[in-house]
Amino acid sequence: MEIVHNVAHEWTGLINNPAHPDNEDMGNFIYAARDPIFYTHHSNVDRLWDVWKTIPDKVTIAGNRQRVDYTSSDFLDSEFTFFDENQDMVIVTIRDSLDSSKLGYKYADVSESDNLWINYEPLPPHKPSEPWNPSHWPAVVPSGNNTIGKVPSSFKLERRAPTKKDLKGKGLKHLNQLQEEIVLEKVSIPHSAYARFDVFINFPEAKRETHLYMSEYVGTFTHLPSGMVDMSASVSQSFVTESDGQFRLFNIRYSVGQALRRLGIADWNTDVVVTIVSKGLRRTNPTIDFYFSDIKQDFQ
Repeated sequence: MEIVHNVAHEWTGLINNPAHPDNEDMGNFIYAARDPIFYTHHSNVDRLWDVWKTIPDKVTIAGNRQRVDYTSSDFLDSEFTFFDENQDMVIVTIRDSLDSSKLGYKYADVSESDNLWINYEPLPPHKPSEPWNPSHWPAVVPSGNNTIGKVPSSFKLERRAPTKKDLKGKGLKHLNQLQEEIVLEKVSIPHSAYARFDVFINFPEAKRETHLYMSEYVGTFTHLPSGMVDMSASVSQSFVTESDGQFRLFNIRYSVGQALRRLGIADWNTDVVVTIVSKGLRRTNPTIDFYFSDIKQDFQ
């Protein structure tokens, strides 16, 4: 959902425009609500969540897992303060907003358009020019200072079969109802930076120009700048460190079960190569490196 949300901001924001160094309007969260399309965009993101909950499960091996809203009370009881139509301050929780009908509206049926992405199928898996083995690529050093560089980075990921321990706290009964994921842990991104990472499995040849309709593609992460441009170069004494709050840390999850099956990988213990392709602002090369602590397999 964040992929769909953030990329739309990128498409319509004033990103990579020298006349607008702050990436105004949709390209920067500080300004985004100035743009009238912001409200249409966010309404559609909410609509897509409603549609997503009706789509049959194509991700897990069992194929019968029910799609539901998040159940974490920390999430559901998060509070937001608004002024209502009478200019009175009210507190609304996420739990209050899950059912659109209770908010007095419902979305029109646009299933003809939705079917274009619901039934989308990527290209068949590519055939490598010569055989290769995941062991030819380095594994990530856990808790290390691993780099997502200006050129694509590839890492070996050791996989394992899920156990009953992975079912704990998830409300599931069978191991084949678990969704397999790849997690990039503690990705460090400056608040003022634009970042985009496309991730592929078993496609170390991937580069910035590689199309996303490949079977090996598993997902994208986009980070938009938040706040004004970095003025540190104009300040005589500026010491910017992570402890100063200039960086955001992300755990980025990619659902990979469907891609693995497309690639014919049925054995839980088959290792794979994870390739991270960093992209710069629109149609440009990335200009800075980013760092993360680990890549791991996880189950949800």
